[in-house]
Amino acid sequence: MGSARLLTGAVCLRVARTVLGIGAILVAYSCESSTPLPHRGQQVRAVCPSAGDDDFFFPEETLSPGNATRDYERRLALSSYLTAAGVASLSCGAGEDGYRLIWGGGYNDPLLVVTVSGRTVAATEFVPSNIAKRSVKNASSRTITRAQFDDVASQIESADFWTADAVRVFESEGTGWVFEGRRGTSYRAITRTHPDQRLAKVARVLVELSELSVPSRMSIQEK
Repeated sequence: MGSARLLTGAVCLRVARTVLGIGAILVAYSCESSTPLPHRGQQVRAVCPSAGDDDFFFPEETLSPGNATRDYERRLALSSYLTAAGVASLSCGAGEDGYRLIWGGGYNDPLLVVTVSGRTVAATEFVPSNIAKRSVKNASSRTITRAQFDDVASQIESADFWTADAVRVFESEGTGWVFEGRRGTSYRAITRTHPDQRLAKVARVLVELSELSVPSRMSIQEK
């Protein structure tokens, strides 16, 4: 379904170019019937898998496309932290627009999970190197204004979240950064070891909204 809607949007753009000389009214009419999903986003799954399944939070091929074993291991590991944080899946079911940062500790051992959904920001900080217990160090949940949420959404958009490569990592180095986003019926997750300044700024904004301390390593820039 997601591919069909993306195709519809592409056709709309072609029509707009073709009839540009005819008039703006026809262009508007041609595009009005479809709102394309963000480029490279995938369709939100209408029904969620069982909460304990490895693809409850992340659909298959999301975190390590083209490497089924690594993708499964990463989904399983990161999902255990999201379960411990008590957050909802952004990739399935009914829900509001939202964004999530999973940060620190390498690919499979995050230190921080921050979720902004609707007008709520929830954050969980985990004890370092405590993989087995997923021990929580700090947790917070607070209400934000609509303007604050819109600011996050705008910065996510400006950071090319919906268009950049899904995975850009240096396997042997760096801190794990996973950004998730849900907008309308579109979902996306991207992975970085060295995000650029715009994504790093988004990460800091999310943590600041949660009122937890911003880790100093969030100044890492993309190589």
